[in-house]
Amino acid sequence: MNITTDESSLLALKSSISMNSHPIIMANWSNASSVCEWKGVTCGRRNLRVVALDISQMGLSGTIPPQFGNLSFLVSFNASGNNFIGNLPDDLTHLRRLRVFDVSSNNLTGEIPSRIGFLSNLLILNLDHNLFTGSIPLSFLNLSRLETMDLSVNKLNGSITSTIFNVSTLESLRVIENHFSGTIPLDLCLRLINLIRLDVTSNVLSGEVPKSLSMCSKVRYLGLSYNGFVGTIPPELGNLTSLKILRLGGNNLEGRIPKEIGCLDNLEVLEIENNHLTGLLLPHMFNMSSLQWLNLNTNNISDMES
Repeated sequence: MNITTDESSLLALKSSISMNSHPIIMANWSNASSVCEWKGVTCGRRNLRVVALDISQMGLSGTIPPQFGNLSFLVSFNASGNNFIGNLPDDLTHLRRLRVFDVSSNNLTGEIPSRIGFLSNLLILNLDHNLFTGSIPLSFLNLSRLETMDLSVNKLNGSITSTIFNVSTLESLRVIENHFSGTIPLDLCLRLINLIRLDVTSNVLSGEVPKSLSMCSKVRYLGLSYNGFVGTIPPELGNLTSLKILRLGGNNLEGRIPKEIGCLDNLEVLEIENNHLTGLLLPHMFNMSSLQWLNLNTNNISDMES
């Protein structure tokens, strides 16, 4: 396999794209010039193989063909912000060097191919804003270097606890607006020791907000809004000294806002709207100099204590 293989793979991609799509791609991707000079293509200096392909935000429509899997030296692929349809090909498993895979904001359908879980060098996986169905493949446990995963705004279901919550390298996990169910495991912070961002907003998760989340010492963004969480807000969340954004709105939480929340010196956003909170609003909540946004709407909180 050589640069000719890469050229054939890209021409197969071109042929699967609607002729009404980006005119530069239609005209520029041809035998009249070297593959390494094509729009969006980057080649390696040593081997002159295609190592990166950025065709994002080009208004492309069509499908991703199986031949795409022959770009065996590809490290980064970004096709976000287009109108690609259909399933992702299983042949993606041949992209062993791939570190970045971004097909967000398209109209891709079907289940997420389980073979993606065997791309062992993958660091960033963005599949958000598509029409994917089914559950997260168990093979994702093999993504031992994954740092960022975004599956938001799809039609995924099942549990997220037995798969992604075991990838210890994960720093950012977003699964907003899906149909995931189940609870947040008590040992999450022992598994995801590098977690900085966790956003599970707008799913059907249930159970109590675990006190053990306080052990995620690096977390800056915690989004648990619009699920089915019950019980009280754990005072232990006040130990998350790095926390900047805390979103708990749209659940069935009750009781008082713990005074420990008012000790989060770096907190910028606090949203606990649409719950069943009661009690008095503590004065030290207004001593949080970092706080820029506070939303307590639709609760039963009384006036501030004197």
